Amino acid sequence: MKKYSMLFVIVVFILGIVSTASANADIAFSPANVYFADNGKLVVTGVLINKGNQNGIVDTARLEVYRVDENGQSLLTSANFANVNAFVPAGGTLNWQFNISGVSYTEIGHWRVVADLGYRW
Repeated sequence: MKKYSMLFVIVVFILGIVSTASANADIAFSPANVYFADNGKLVVTGVLINKGNQNGIVDTARLEVYRVDENGQSLLTSANFANVNAFVPAGGTLNWQFNISGVSYTEIGHWRVVADLGYRW
């Protein structure tokens, strides 16, 4: 009987380790629109998507915004954001916008955004 009890304890322990190791957050930013606001700031709107099975908090973000035309793409601006503090639930989404100051107005037309997020769970 002691053998089975010990075996049960070991199996429960291993399952606990495996389930803890597989818990994570996997957060990405999916941009929806890029435009200049009336206050002159460049606004990038979109959705933070957490494909993980653990709640996550986005701490930092680096965005690169490209203008795309028939000649290819050119970097419009890049910006770093600290203290974002955006809570994204496991398997969930959160609408989000980034405001970038100091960008000279230009017609954007088509655009592409590359986002690199720093997050924790």
